[in-house]
Amino acid sequence: KHIREVLETAFPTVAGMMPIRGNDRSWTYEGSGMRLGKQEHMASAAEELMAEPRLGVTDVRKDTTLLIDDDPRNIRKGLKDGTRAVWFNPRDPNRLLDDILLLK
Repeated sequence: KHIREVLETAFPTVAGMMPIRGNDRSWTYEGSGMRLGKQEHMASAAEELMAEPRLGVTDVRKDTTLLIDDDPRNIRKGLKDGTRAVWFNPRDPNRLLDDILLLK
């Protein structure tokens, strides 16, 4: 619920098209990629986006996505799998944008 509210505030015109994956298992992942950490969540969201032709999303890869997570373990697993990832430190939330801008 909170993630959807943040997306609607930050991206009001496209938030409804952004799939969200939580730990409620209301979604599935059919691929054969890594299932540790948040990798399965991200792959499932990518499958959903690419399955909707009206969105025009045709190619979602690890180098075109960004994992933002408050759990350092998920960040480590994502980086190990080749996904770009940034740790969101709840104690220093204002640092997030700087960390994103440092990405290449």
